[in-house]
Amino acid sequence: FPSHDMVCNYVEPSQINIWELYRIGRFCDAVDDDGYFVGTASANGGLEPRYSCNVIIADKVNVFDAIKSLTSTFRGNIFYSASMIDFTDDRVKLPIALFNNQNVREGIFNYTNSRRDQQYNTLEVAYFDKDDGFKSKVEYLEDPEDIKARGVLRTSIDTFGVTSRAHANRIGKHIIYSTINENQAVSFVCGPEILSCRPGDLIIVEDELKSLQKNIGRVLDIDYANKALRLDEQFDTGNFLNEVTLFIPTGQRTYDDYYNLSVAQIGRASCRERVFRAV
Repeated sequence: FPSHDMVCNYVEPSQINIWELYRIGRFCDAVDDDGYFVGTASANGGLEPRYSCNVIIADKVNVFDAIKSLTSTFRGNIFYSASMIDFTDDRVKLPIALFNNQNVREGIFNYTNSRRDQQYNTLEVAYFDKDDGFKSKVEYLEDPEDIKARGVLRTSIDTFGVTSRAHANRIGKHIIYSTINENQAVSFVCGPEILSCRPGDLIIVEDELKSLQKNIGRVLDIDYANKALRLDEQFDTGNFLNEVTLFIPTGQRTYDDYYNLSVAQIGRASCRERVFRAV
């Protein structure tokens, strides 16, 4: 991370969300809940951290550009929230909100797909090999099945601070998988419930116009005395899992917070003698 003096010339340390960085650091270090190293597979058969950064910033650079480059090493992003510099990464998360045709403007979701020539199945990842005198090398990856289906779509990338072949391999696999399988973006306009989401949060989109299935709605009222919910649509007991899952804005932000909420008894209710699960 940039030196203390370097950061202080531009922003105060109190403006950086160090606690989120700590959680991200634990994920990068590949440790368990007790802080013991678990690791991921390395190229020589041992274990190594999930993400590591081995770099010297020798030239004068803008501090925000430097932070952005460093966050790219763990597939993260930087954003501003409540006058603080905050961070997000790709840790496993639970969805915190659901958007459907009832809570977006005009009930419309807009979809765009990436261009076919940007859905890469062959990739060359450049890195510096710490096991061979930090020589510049290239890790080659491909998806044979997709090559058979669509032909070779090749690109190359330069990494920042990557000195492990296994790390470069993981980066390449992620890019190939995401460009082929996560090639659609969705946009929509919604109400104030979006304020419970931050950049990097996981959400669920239920679009009945796309799926041709209606399993969504709103809770209009909660009858605590009779342990019943009043919904805006008739509850069809013949479809799906015969359950209603409630998404409740909590203002919490961590995976543990949402997991604890999902297993808690608070918020559970029954309607017509059927269990509705709150998560």
